[in-house]
Amino acid sequence: MYDVYIVTPVRNCTQYIDDAIWSIVSQSGDISVRYHIQDGNSTDGTQQKIAAWEEKLLKFSAILPAKIHFSWESSADSGMYDGICKGFKHMDIPPNAFMTWLNADDMLFQGVLDAIARLGRTLPYVRWITGYHMYLMPHGATTAGKDQLFPREVIAAGLAEGAHWRFIQQEGTFWRKNLWDKVGGLNTSFRLAGDWDLWRRFAQQVPLVYTPRQFGAFRKRPGQQTVVLSAYYDEMEKKLSWRQRNLRCRGILQNTKNFEILVAQQTVHSGEWELFALCLDPAETSITLKEDDRWRHTVKHTPDSKKQAPLFISDLTFDEFTYARESHMHMLNGSYIMGKFGQPLDIHFCDLKAYQDGLCNAFIDQMLSTQSKILEIGGGESRVLPLYGNVHECWNLDKFEGVGNGPRTVPIADYRTVFDYIGAFNRDLPDNYFDFVFSISALEHVEEDIDNFRNIVEDINRILKPGGHSLHLFDIISRHGGTLWQNGLVDYMFSNLPTLNKYCDPAQFHASGDIYYMKQQAYDVVWKNTTKTDYEKFGKPGNITVFWKKV
Repeated sequence: MYDVYIVTPVRNCTQYIDDAIWSIVSQSGDISVRYHIQDGNSTDGTQQKIAAWEEKLLKFSAILPAKIHFSWESSADSGMYDGICKGFKHMDIPPNAFMTWLNADDMLFQGVLDAIARLGRTLPYVRWITGYHMYLMPHGATTAGKDQLFPREVIAAGLAEGAHWRFIQQEGTFWRKNLWDKVGGLNTSFRLAGDWDLWRRFAQQVPLVYTPRQFGAFRKRPGQQTVVLSAYYDEMEKKLSWRQRNLRCRGILQNTKNFEILVAQQTVHSGEWELFALCLDPAETSITLKEDDRWRHTVKHTPDSKKQAPLFISDLTFDEFTYARESHMHMLNGSYIMGKFGQPLDIHFCDLKAYQDGLCNAFIDQMLSTQSKILEIGGGESRVLPLYGNVHECWNLDKFEGVGNGPRTVPIADYRTVFDYIGAFNRDLPDNYFDFVFSISALEHVEEDIDNFRNIVEDINRILKPGGHSLHLFDIISRHGGTLWQNGLVDYMFSNLPTLNKYCDPAQFHASGDIYYMKQQAYDVVWKNTTKTDYEKFGKPGNITVFWKKV
């Protein structure tokens, strides 16, 4: 019998797997560890690295600070959670032993396995335990997240999902085999949210014990927040909807007098564990209904998105997209955009950028072939590009000077950033290079000068390759009395370019009843603090699109 059993699932992770392995095999203490790596047929050299580690561990086992029994296998799997389950099947794990998995880009802190081994001996009735959140940043430094306790009621209701309550960090969460068996282990139909599902089933059996110390660190990588979270929440929504979670939160707030939290600490001198309970008033914690976040959105796409919202692969003409349409918004909702936490987006209570992000997302997904070269103008902390870093070559052009209420902080990203404005003819943007150049709510902020307009258009056409497309979504304001504000660049583009969509008076769209404007309730939450003007006086924010193909 070993003290701790660990599986690392991996596929194509040569950049980080050495760190993950070392964080386990370098653990010190009078402990024995059963460690298995389950590879999913990696093709990037990961298998060769694992084999090299196997050789080193056999050669130097006598001088390692702990007893490590190492094995590995490479075989096809249906996803990470299937790989984890396959890995655990390689081990004969006793019912009371602690187990966990560690992803190939994450790490454990020194001393954690000795602490878990001592816990197993000292507190046999503790069935699962976690430490506080730690993050491993892209530059290598670790940083602590906000310390937070985890009430059993909250976890069991599926509310430890980053919205109503903080996530439970999987890296550094340990549980006994008998609890794993009691709930049936991981649901391998999940691809991302399997840990959330496992935690809620654990909590339906026993409370989570918290310890105020660092156990493991989750590695933050460029684009991860947008790509992973949107898909994570999408899976969660299918299992337990946002509406259901909000109802459960309401029930907890109404019916729970106190949360009882179990906290474990090691004594300073002996290192043995002690357990005590804390009582918290739910009203004094961070649990909250998330109705005020209805206007927030995130972008998404799945293999089914094209079938659900075939905007660009149907018989629609590009003239259909000159102004934002409510019918298009309904098609985009759930396929290319969704609420921030996975819920269906309330299109009558959301930012205008939800439509703009969704339309660009749909165009990229439906119209571009793999490994296209894409440039976003004024992308700032782009919401769209992170979705496509592994599919296309992505660039962002932004000077990060805060123009148009834009960002001043440069994000860590897995796409290339050029620090300039369009129209400056920056030579870092190659001639005849890009398949697709687009902008979202950016070019309406440019100086209204005919020479500036000419430079912008000429610069875009310079960097577009022949046959490349350019799609630009401008904010417009429909004012009372039928007047329309839009940047003069819109008129210049329609007048001087062979656009694929025609300019027309918005009254034609109004007559159809299908034009989409940002509603007052969303404006009051999202825009009014910036404009300092009431909706009735400011006007209705809408969108106009300019689209052309370089010949």
